[in-house]
Amino acid sequence: MSGVPARRCASETPERRYGAHGSDSAGGGPYAAQVRETVLEFDDPASAKAALTTVTARLRAACAATDLANPDSVESQTVTRPGEGSWEMYLRTADRVCSECDGVYFDREAALRVDDRLVLVSLSELGGPAEPNGLKASMRQLTTRAAKQAGE
Repeated sequence: MSGVPARRCASETPERRYGAHGSDSAGGGPYAAQVRETVLEFDDPASAKAALTTVTARLRAACAATDLANPDSVESQTVTRPGEGSWEMYLRTADRVCSECDGVYFDREAALRVDDRLVLVSLSELGGPAEPNGLKASMRQLTTRAAKQAGE
């Protein structure tokens, strides 16, 4: 993010990633589900807000994603507490899982500002043609927990 100085939180690791392989995977194949969380701390709330604007614009422009099945967001939710921001859901191709099926990754990407911190959360799960049950509630819980922890 050009012009917005970021600094790493000294007391904790600012990034966490979790992945789950499918029951038929040998453990080295593609993930069936994945959660990613990153927290960036800035010098002041205004810098964090500028970073939020930049990240949200990049998500909506789809300039960082080459594997989108559809460049448009399928769903969008505004987050107002804790923190402020939004999350968008995109469909990503699942070519590594199967090339001749209806499988896609239902990928939710959140960007939230909590005071002088930017919280990025991603929840991706393989499904298709219908979305797996419970992803919206899971994303709500993940963003709420991440924002509360970032504010502590």
